[in-house]
Amino acid sequence: MKKIAIVSSFAESCGNAYFTQILVNSMRRMGYHVECLGLNLLLTQSTSRTIRPSR
Repeated sequence: MKKIAIVSSFAESCGNAYFTQILVNSMRRMGYHVECLGLNLLLTQSTSRTIRPSR
């Protein structure tokens, strides 16, 4: 069995999380072992320099 890991927002109220859920369900029906590693949306949306240093 092929294993796939997806890093994405998951179980959140956003479009990416909804799409990820559909993708995970579809791949599981096809016989893949899929694990979703949740991405904390607060980290990606933060403007704090301690979390997202400028380049």
